[in-house]
Amino acid sequence: MDIQLDCIQLVRLSETHDIKPFDCEDTDLNEFLLVDAKFYQSQLLM
Repeated sequence: MDIQLDCIQLVRLSETHDIKPFDCEDTDLNEFLLVDAKFYQSQLLM
């Protein structure tokens, strides 16, 4: 599968982001993004 780089957008997560439709078919990454990512950002990336 070719990824069109001009279609990719990087954004910093905020409390208002709804990322629940995300699924990359990697259980660990899905769980991190859906459960842990906002916490890690609030604790480590400020």
